[in-house]
Amino acid sequence: MLEGEKMPTVLCTADCNPACHVTWTTNNDRVSGNGTLSLGRLDTSKDGTYTCTARGGTRTETVTINVTTSYGPKTISLSPPGDVSVEEEERIDVRCQASCSPSCDICWTGPNTYQAGRRGPNLLIRHADRTDRGVYVCVASNDYGNISTSLRVNVNYAGSDIKLVPNDTHYSDKEGTVLPDIRCVAECNPACEMSWYHDRTGRLVVGSTLSLKNMKRSKDGNYMCNATNNLGPQTLSLTVVSLFPPEVLRKDLLNTSYDVDEWDSVFSSISVDASPLPQADLVHVGVDQQEATNVVLQSQRQPVSYRTEFSYSIRNITYSDVGHYTLTVSNSQGDFTYKFSINIIHEGSFGNGGGASHLTAVLVIIVVTVSIAIMLVIVALIFVFRRKQNRERQDKNSGDSDGTLNGEHNVLYGHQEDAPAGLRGFPQQPVDDAEGFIGIHDAEGRPKPVNDVYAEVVRPSSNNRPASAGPSNVYGTGTKPSATDRAKSAGPRDIYSTVSKPTAGKNQELGPETTRTTNKDGLVYLEVDFTKKTDGEETGKVAIHGIENKCDYGEIDFSKKVNLPEDMEN
Repeated sequence: MLEGEKMPTVLCTADCNPACHVTWTTNNDRVSGNGTLSLGRLDTSKDGTYTCTARGGTRTETVTINVTTSYGPKTISLSPPGDVSVEEEERIDVRCQASCSPSCDICWTGPNTYQAGRRGPNLLIRHADRTDRGVYVCVASNDYGNISTSLRVNVNYAGSDIKLVPNDTHYSDKEGTVLPDIRCVAECNPACEMSWYHDRTGRLVVGSTLSLKNMKRSKDGNYMCNATNNLGPQTLSLTVVSLFPPEVLRKDLLNTSYDVDEWDSVFSSISVDASPLPQADLVHVGVDQQEATNVVLQSQRQPVSYRTEFSYSIRNITYSDVGHYTLTVSNSQGDFTYKFSINIIHEGSFGNGGGASHLTAVLVIIVVTVSIAIMLVIVALIFVFRRKQNRERQDKNSGDSDGTLNGEHNVLYGHQEDAPAGLRGFPQQPVDDAEGFIGIHDAEGRPKPVNDVYAEVVRPSSNNRPASAGPSNVYGTGTKPSATDRAKSAGPRDIYSTVSKPTAGKNQELGPETTRTTNKDGLVYLEVDFTKKTDGEETGKVAIHGIENKCDYGEIDFSKKVNLPEDMEN
């Protein structure tokens, strides 16, 4: 029966003798003891199964009735509860439930036509998009009534459908023209923050409206509208270009007249601001209607600016180039005119014909070229001649094959035998073992003065060559002592000379530890001076170059090796 209606009394009887005892129970609870069931007005709390029991003697009989209360939907709920917020392409799944008797039919309605009127407890959208955004209603109904509930579906997305109002992305007009306010709109969820960015100035304007008012070249450039929310930005660009006629910078620097010599050249340029890009034309009006033939006009546009530089040149000016010139720079907004003239004040050496003057210049070039060539030939011949002289001198210095050297080149040689008393820094008395000591003597064994030239020197083997070097790093040869028998002497350049070791008891300190300098043949260098007595007489003693009280010195030049007989090789 319908909820709230009064249920009739139900009487339960049994044919018994003696009379039976009749009771009503439900869920093992006794509700009546006289066979009469009276529930009154029904509600869902009285729903259930009622049992009538008749007992007589040892026998029992039962009968049951079911009580069901019918009602319209009382409650309705969603799972999960509350509104739904997703991003595009995400899944939506919501279940609707209602308390009804008998059971309710459930239907969904919403903004998406595909979902409108959909039956069943579940609202399922597998790939949400912005068209699924809105309010959805769940309706539960049966024969006794209906009930509904709603939820809001929010689909988030970045700015889309961005556009400008007025719908124009390029403005190009004369300077001073009034521009309308430009508004940028975009569909965003959640709502976007709007801003404008100017690429030339880097200026950022917050808000959806761009107000430029008058066209002006300082306002030209690209304006970027940015629509940004937590899902990212969307952009749309707008270009503004002001138009104006050519404007020349620094007109006061332009030359209006060129007074030149014949065959001179004229170079100049002007810088022009203009929008759109200007063109230039250079017109010549010459004397006796002659046309200039040597005129070159060029242009170069400066990047990211309105500036164009026009340069012109007139080379090797002749009388055909004399006259008036008009340079016109123009664009769709206007033009600029610059006029100048060229006059020849000094003619060529052959009059004003021009061709003779050109011939003179050519002849001058030829004469200069020939003169330079002759000078180069002379220098080359001198170089070859000097090389030949040096080669002959070197061949002459190489000496005879018998081990003696010609002494014509002021080279100091000495016998190995009968060494003098010693060199500066060496023992002052003769060395007992003079082998390997280079003595400076003549053929009879007498000491020679510094400026004399000597002819003989014993040539050691190639493995035993010490060396002595003058300022020109030239070589001297002598017998090289063994490694254990080397005394040393140091000059200002810290170089070594090798000599025989003095006998025991006669050693003297020969100078500080220094670095030996050796040439490619293994010879050691030494710079030496020959000291003098106070009366001017040479002592024959050698002083290391650079030490105090040094006297004049001679260069020991052994740049050429000596070819000695085999019996003198050692």
